[in-house]
Amino acid sequence: MTPSALRRLSAFVLLGATLAACGGDSSSPTAPTNSSTDTFSSTLDPGGIVTHPFTIAGPGSLSISVDTVSTTGLVFGLGLGDWNGTTSVCTLQLSSATAKQGDVFNATASQAGNYCVQVADIGNVQSSATYTLRVTHP
Repeated sequence: MTPSALRRLSAFVLLGATLAACGGDSSSPTAPTNSSTDTFSSTLDPGGIVTHPFTIAGPGSLSISVDTVSTTGLVFGLGLGDWNGTTSVCTLQLSSATAKQGDVFNATASQAGNYCVQVADIGNVQSSATYTLRVTHP
């Protein structure tokens, strides 16, 4: 692995650890002033990844709440990233491999723009599972 690839990987791992440390709070999220809420519901298949784009109007706090998951106790991957609408690619900036129903993940957006939340099977989905996420943001 090249030194630059190792630095990028180290930064990604550090960001993932930060989200994991900030997440998992089972308390209700505090909505930012002048906030918007997007609710996303979908189905996660074994080995699957589902991406939900959304737009943030300005800098500020955001929260991702895992409201429902059809499979009791299912642990899955959850990430927050930048959305490129031209290529339909979500470039994750933060991620956790320990998301489950009832968790609330908090982050800060530094600017307005197109963002995305991504749900991924990390090897635990045995049959399709439905879920609902709530993203509260500026």
